Amino acid sequence: MVEIELSVKFSPPFANTFSVSCNFIQTTVVKEKIENLKNIESDFFLAANSFCFDLKKDIENEILWINPVWRLIKNQNFINSSFECPIYQDYENDEEYNSDFENWCKKLDYLKGQKILEFQITETNDIKVRFEDSSLLETFRFDEDETWYLQDKEND
Repeated sequence: MVEIELSVKFSPPFANTFSVSCNFIQTTVVKEKIENLKNIESDFFLAANSFCFDLKKDIENEILWINPVWRLIKNQNFINSSFECPIYQDYENDEEYNSDFENWCKKLDYLKGQKILEFQITETNDIKVRFEDSSLLETFRFDEDETWYLQDKEND
C-alpha cells in the first residue's frame, strides 16, 4: 500500500486541487503495481462472495480483494458469479447453507495453482484477471463501491 504524507499550507482553493492530485497519484501507483503482476500462481481464498488473492510472494505481503459484483467465464461460457453465492439468511439451518456454499466454492477450485497471466484495470476501474486456461474473472461496478482493493496483511 502506498502512503503519502504531506504538509501543505495553501489557501482553500489550492488545497482542494492538491488533495485530488495526491489521490490520483496513489491510485495510479496501485494500479501499476497490480498490472505489473504477470505469470504468477493463483493463490486465493474466498470470504463469502469475495475473492482474496494472496500476493505475499509477489507484492510485499498484500491481499488483492475482489468484491462483488464479479463473474467467471471460460471460453465464453459462464462458470460462476458472486450472485450465485448462497445467502446465509435464506437458509433454515447451517447444514444446508454449508453444503450449498461448499458446492459453490468447488466451482472455483480449478483456478487454484493455475498461472494468472495478467491483471487488467479498466477505464471504469473494474478489474479483469486472466488465467492460463482462458478463464476470465471480471468485475463490473453497479454502484459507488469499489470492486477491488489491496490490503496490507501486516498493517490492516
